[in-house]
Amino acid sequence: MSEGSDDVAQRLKWMLELLKFQDALASTTACSRLINSMEDIVKGIKQKLGKVELELLTEQKVRDSLKEKYAMAISERRHFASLLKAFQFKNQL
Repeated sequence: MSEGSDDVAQRLKWMLELLKFQDALASTTACSRLINSMEDIVKGIKQKLGKVELELLTEQKVRDSLKEKYAMAISERRHFASLLKAFQFKNQL
């Protein structure tokens, strides 16, 4: 099963547990299970958030690296353009 379908299945399971909320209020055992289920939901959300934040950090590092390479390429282009201009000027004399 793919990660996306695992997430969907987990969310559906959590939704079904939440629908049992009224039943959970009727007994302490069911209420404990509901609380545990909600704690599991929070843990799952925190894990997913951590994973997404890590992916974001990785993407930001890639972006920063590409920005640096781009800035270096622009600098080199300007340098070569000025050298070409100087060379062309020298050849005109």
